[in-house]
Amino acid sequence: MNANVKEYLFCIDVHDILLRASTLTAVLGASRTDGQGMLLYDFLRLTDDDGLVVQQLLRESLPELHSRLLAYRPRSAYHPDTPLPADADTRPVAHIDIVLQLPRPAFDVAADLNESLLDYWAYTVVGGWLLLKKPDEAALFTARAAACLDRITVLLNKRRRPILRRPRWF
Repeated sequence: MNANVKEYLFCIDVHDILLRASTLTAVLGASRTDGQGMLLYDFLRLTDDDGLVVQQLLRESLPELHSRLLAYRPRSAYHPDTPLPADADTRPVAHIDIVLQLPRPAFDVAADLNESLLDYWAYTVVGGWLLLKKPDEAALFTARAAACLDRITVLLNKRRRPILRRPRWF
């Protein structure tokens, strides 16, 4: 392997994603009321009973993220091309492992990448979950998930100094 490239393993635990998502939905439910003035806290709160929905939303969000990370994924036999195992459709996802080969200028953004990955999945889960509960508010969280994807792309392409090219005047 090149000395300027290092492999990083991002192990995202589904429990951490659910913790962030449930925090977002708890605040969302506590700040909303229905027509009679009753709080929608119980209605707009992600709980453990929503586990099947969360598992499906995580599986649906992986291809879009995978297409953004494709240039940074190793092609060795040790690391599969997909972050989930082959039998992931039949059993619950406990964690998602993503291996990336990062160039030297991106070594210092690994922690930010991990946070952005967690935020992406939390917003994706809340946005998809709100499509079932309150579709008029789902667009905000879907847009925030897209912004997290853009941030991941920016972090992967971040450089310490700009690339300088000599100008060619004709």
